Amino acid sequence: MQAPAIPGTLCAMRPPCCEVCDERFDPREGGALVDFARDPARADWYRRAEDPLFVGHPPHQGWFCATHLDAARALSHQTLGVATRELQLIARLRAIAPWTPGHLRVYCRGGGGADWHHDFVVDPARPADALRDAIAYADDVASEADGEPNLAWVSDGERILARGMHYAERARSQTEESR
Repeated sequence: MQAPAIPGTLCAMRPPCCEVCDERFDPREGGALVDFARDPARADWYRRAEDPLFVGHPPHQGWFCATHLDAARALSHQTLGVATRELQLIARLRAIAPWTPGHLRVYCRGGGGADWHHDFVVDPARPADALRDAIAYADDVASEADGEPNLAWVSDGERILARGMHYAERARSQTEESR
């Protein structure tokens, strides 16, 4: 089966298949190609693309189905790889438990592979308090690791807002920032 022809695209473009969920779709019925920030690590590809005979799919463009399109556009200031990893992580994390609007959720994965989550109610008058408390909880979870590290992410259901850091990792990060 051949992908539908899309006016104005090269024949070597990847077919419309969502970067997040791998759903194939017809862009005339929903979904689109999204431009992201160019990844400096792909400078060689862009140099080769200057050749008029070069054919290939630009590494800063990705297809997103209608379900993931708005979230992808909101992350278009990042590279495609970074944005796609974040969107895939959010999709996996949301599958752990139904989302509760008006909450921040800390998703956790223990070194042994156990998943759990903890919700923080967001007071509209003091949203920064919930974010601060959620990040502190995520940091505590990451630091309680015995053997394999625990992982923790803070999300508002649409984006990853922070990642829990082990105390030693946070100290190392702060030392590098002060240089």
